[in-house]
Order: sequence, then structure tokens, then C-alpha cells
Amino acid sequence: MAGLYDIAKDAATMAMNLQNFELTQKLLEVQRQAMEMQEENSKLKEEVRQLRDIKELEERIKRYSKTFISLKGDEQQIMYCSVCWDDKNKLIQMSDKAERKNDSIISLEYKCHICPNRASHKLSVPL
Repeated sequence: MAGLYDIAKDAATMAMNLQNFELTQKLLEVQRQAMEMQEENSKLKEEVRQLRDIKELEERIKRYSKTFISLKGDEQQIMYCSVCWDDKNKLIQMSDKAERKNDSIISLEYKCHICPNRASHKLSVPL
């Protein structure tokens, strides 16, 4: 695309040197359109990159419930909000709060700080 822009620029310069006003105007319009196409091409490439990134993440998602998800291969097993992912393809880490009894966790509450998504889970096995 940069080649087209450079050719139009060179042609516009030549037309100005020849003092052909009408040809100069047409070539400047071609140059402007080439720049617009180059900008649009860059934006489309960025959108394609973002869609590929989302697709790659989608393939790594492990769903636990309607409330939260994590990523396969994540050793920390961070919990993310499934609502935010499904709605906006955003990985929003959920906060968790543990309820303890003696030395055991008896329930966990997960909460998203972006949307109203939350869930409580009772644990039957002490951690």
C-alpha cells in the first residue's frame, strides 16, 4: 500500500511541475484515498489480531459454572467472571472471600468488581 501512496505522490509532483492543475488535483485525490486505504488496512489488521487473540483465549477457557471460568494451563487457577467474558470478551479476575472454621475453608464467595456476578460455594472437603 505504501508503494501506491509513493507513486501517487511522485505523479502529483510531476503534474505540479508541468503546471497541469486538473491532473494535479486528481492525483492529490488518489494520494488522499491511498492514505485512507492504508489507515483502514492498519485498523483491519489490528481487528484481525484482536479476534485471533480472543479465539486463542476461547480455546483455553475452562468453565466451572455459569459464574466463573479459568484458563487451561494456568498454574495459579485464577478465576475470571464468565459474564464479563461472554458479554465483552474481557477476562476480569473475580475476588474471592473464604469462610473458615477451625483450620478449614468451609465456603468460598466469588465476586466480580465490574458486574453483579457472584457465587458462593460450600466445600465438603477441608482444605
